[in-house]
Amino acid sequence: MSKSLNFWEAVATLVGTIIGAGILGIPFAVHKVGFGVGLFFLFILGIAVMFVHLMVGEMMLRNKEDHQIAGCVKKYVGHGWQYVEYLAMIVGNYGALLAYIIGIGAVLAALWGGDAMWHSIIFWLVGAIVLYFGLKWVKVIELIMVLGVFAVVLIISGAGASSLSQISWFNDIDFHNILLLYGVVLFAYAGTGAIFSVKRILNEERRLIKKAIVYAGLIAMVVYVLFTATVLAVCNGNVTQVATVGLGSTLGKWAIIAGNLFAFFTLSTSFLSVGLGLKQIFEYDIKINRKTAWLLVAIVPFLLFLSGIRDFITILGIVGSLSFGASGILIVTAYRRAKKLGDQRPVYALSRSALMEISLLIMFSAGIVYAIWDMVR
Repeated sequence: MSKSLNFWEAVATLVGTIIGAGILGIPFAVHKVGFGVGLFFLFILGIAVMFVHLMVGEMMLRNKEDHQIAGCVKKYVGHGWQYVEYLAMIVGNYGALLAYIIGIGAVLAALWGGDAMWHSIIFWLVGAIVLYFGLKWVKVIELIMVLGVFAVVLIISGAGASSLSQISWFNDIDFHNILLLYGVVLFAYAGTGAIFSVKRILNEERRLIKKAIVYAGLIAMVVYVLFTATVLAVCNGNVTQVATVGLGSTLGKWAIIAGNLFAFFTLSTSFLSVGLGLKQIFEYDIKINRKTAWLLVAIVPFLLFLSGIRDFITILGIVGSLSFGASGILIVTAYRRAKKLGDQRPVYALSRSALMEISLLIMFSAGIVYAIWDMVR
């Protein structure tokens, strides 16, 4: 395979991991605080998460052995801390699976009518059966979905281009939901789990890893801004929690079909990919047998759904704040120590910036405190 093709495969892999169900929740979260503030958060958090991804890449390149994030945390933070990373990943994955079940119900109800709850239950049942047998083709679908995301975003943007001038940048600012926006955007940008795959794809061209991470981060940022601006402009205040559900009322039946089919494939692919990843954590890392691992993946989010936890946007916000926040703190801490204790010189190294590292630690810690407070209040 050519070097150029390897590079773009690595970019597509990371973009496909970053751009998932989170894109469907961003417009609603931005709508709640105002476009100007939302745009600022999309830019700042996009850059912040890009730095975290670069830290993960550099940290992995400092190891002679192949370590994923939990392995790096164990090596550089200390024995036992990898279980905190596992916990953050498990909680985040459960929350994500629950959000996908909820979102799928809303999307299918918009397409076919009927009760969203029953659509969610039927989807969960089919998804659980597929997860039982494994899913080798999920990664292939993710790469195809990257092209699908661009196609749908461009179509919707083209159809709503004439409405972009109607966006109010600073007239509708409301800071009451600012921390919700933080969590949703953080959820949408998270892609640390794919850095290991990027490293493997570019194993013979490691000098391109940094460039691939930067390109993927910028592509995701552009797509999010373009999609959010178009949805806010077209929906003119009628922004739904799952963004594509509300597009049809303005753009017509074709938007209901195209937008919600896009949402369906995005949510279902994310459900299967995250579910498979969580099943592998239980099976290979925590050493739980295959059937029990599957049951844990399938049953827990379904029970949460049946218990009445069905607010799509709130779940995205809490998962982003808690899971990525906790993982981010461990990554920054491990990265600081890897700078001194790494096994080898990496092909790229970020300039040490105490201000950047401290800012990230404060940001992630504040997000965790908010998420916990929001759940118990």
